Amino acid sequence: MFFLSHIWLIPLLPAFGAAIMFFFGRRLQKASISAVCVGTIVLAFLMACGAVLQYSAWSSTPENFHRPYQTVLYTWLGSDTGRMNYSMQDGKSAAFQADAGFLLDPLSGIWLLFVTGVGMLIHIYSTGYMAHEGGYYRFFGYLNLFMFSMLTLILANNYVLLFVGWEGVGLCSYLLIGFYFHRKSASDAAAKAFIVNRIGDAGFYSAVERYRPGGDGSRMADRDQRFRGVERFGDEVAHVACRNPRGAELRADIAGQQIGRLHGMERIDIALVGGVDGRRGLGGFKLRPDIAA
Repeated sequence: MFFLSHIWLIPLLPAFGAAIMFFFGRRLQKASISAVCVGTIVLAFLMACGAVLQYSAWSSTPENFHRPYQTVLYTWLGSDTGRMNYSMQDGKSAAFQADAGFLLDPLSGIWLLFVTGVGMLIHIYSTGYMAHEGGYYRFFGYLNLFMFSMLTLILANNYVLLFVGWEGVGLCSYLLIGFYFHRKSASDAAAKAFIVNRIGDAGFYSAVERYRPGGDGSRMADRDQRFRGVERFGDEVAHVACRNPRGAELRADIAGQQIGRLHGMERIDIALVGGVDGRRGLGGFKLRPDIAA
């Protein structure tokens, strides 16, 4: 289970390549730059394949059937000091906590293979496409940083770390779009991308701010448990109706509780979709026709 228990290494590999480029890239030859940046992505892809294979075996056992696998390295926001506590709707105080943790489930496994596989091909192709361009180390540093941000977004086990990856992707979009910054068209497109990204960030931040369950931080696994609770609603109603003389009254109470949970999740999902829609400039507004160029 080495690959599965070390999934945190997958985003760190391109982060290592990006750090090498930003600090020492100017001194390196193009062959060395290609070896470092492409090599880290190839290793990330191989580790992703191993992690997904091991997760498939792990999740097929009866005790872990369809369960997400997550590993938590440390808590990077929040503590037991009470300095980051907040008030819930019922007036109770709850501790805010966000982990440096990574989660793998069937959906994130698909995207993990897709991003590392396609990203590896893009890196290999770029070694030839950018061979005669200036700023070779800078371009590959941006690409590695983009891969780090995407993999953090995919593997994050909580919404706060997901937001870090989201912001990293936006930063890399700005850097890559404006790579030829000496051209006015490229610099204008980068500036427009930066402004439109802030619109999307407002919706995404709204979703992160809304999801603050006490004691559990903002973990994806906690959200999954809430949805599973809604799925059990039908079973609870059937049990109450069959075995309790106050079935109708209790059935209404259960329905109100479960539907309230579901509506809360729906508001978060709407904010998330609004964030993505705003960043991509969709919804009928042609905000960024020149960025794609």
